[in-house]
Amino acid sequence: IENLFTGSWINHNFSIWIGHEEDRKAWEYLSKTRKYVESKGKAAHELSWEEIYIAEGSDWFWWFGDEFTILNKGEFDSLFRLHLRNCYELHNDVPPEYLFKSIITPYDISPQKEPSGFIRPVIDGCVTHFYEWRKAGVYLARPESSSMFRHSGYIHKIFYGYDEQNLYFRLESISLPKEAVVKICFVLGKAINVILNLADNMMFLQAEGGTEPLQNNIGKLALGDSIEIGISFSALGLKPQQKVRFYFVLMEAGIEIERHPASGLLALEVPGRDFERKMWYV
Repeated sequence: IENLFTGSWINHNFSIWIGHEEDRKAWEYLSKTRKYVESKGKAAHELSWEEIYIAEGSDWFWWFGDEFTILNKGEFDSLFRLHLRNCYELHNDVPPEYLFKSIITPYDISPQKEPSGFIRPVIDGCVTHFYEWRKAGVYLARPESSSMFRHSGYIHKIFYGYDEQNLYFRLESISLPKEAVVKICFVLGKAINVILNLADNMMFLQAEGGTEPLQNNIGKLALGDSIEIGISFSALGLKPQQKVRFYFVLMEAGIEIERHPASGLLALEVPGRDFERKMWYV
């Protein structure tokens, strides 16, 4: 063969795999991780090369970028970075912080209902009265259809709202796994997670990628007919009129089994002094 054309079966180029900033960031992370494994020489863990070969599959890069949309896009991103992190963890090294952050450019999604006023729920794991969560935002966590198979899901509805000082969440679910852990992941200047250890009825704050709590007992957690949480804005380092983006992850035995929203982020603005005047509700 005297001349081999550089191209692919779609559009005769590699744009789908390298044409977007997300594609190139993923290749950069893969390149850095491969060089890390190569630096181990003969001492490189055999499974770390397996992880590299998996991450080199073209399908990961197919879903990065804005050419295609799928509900599972966030899961592809999460799994891709997991394979790269495994290369470090197999050698008992701490993965770089960037491998804990989504490659996908954050974007807000619209919930079924936006928060429409202050709420002041009793954090007791049940609906105390009809109006308790009436003004809360509502996200339905079980999509009606998907292009890929998903189990029916444990968490099916998420309520979220606030008063002047606190942020509140309520998660309605089918019976959860025995050792379930819920993470509320906040995408701020530096990502932080609120960890709900349901088996021990504990809630603490943790930096993304960290292993030790930054702060224990940061708010109120109650388990009953639903999971109810109350956290002060100050505990999260949030200020009035600051925009907050977040999503939920359900984990079992350290493995992510659900993410809500599946892709994208929920968002709200920390209320200021004039919030109730602007959001007057009948």
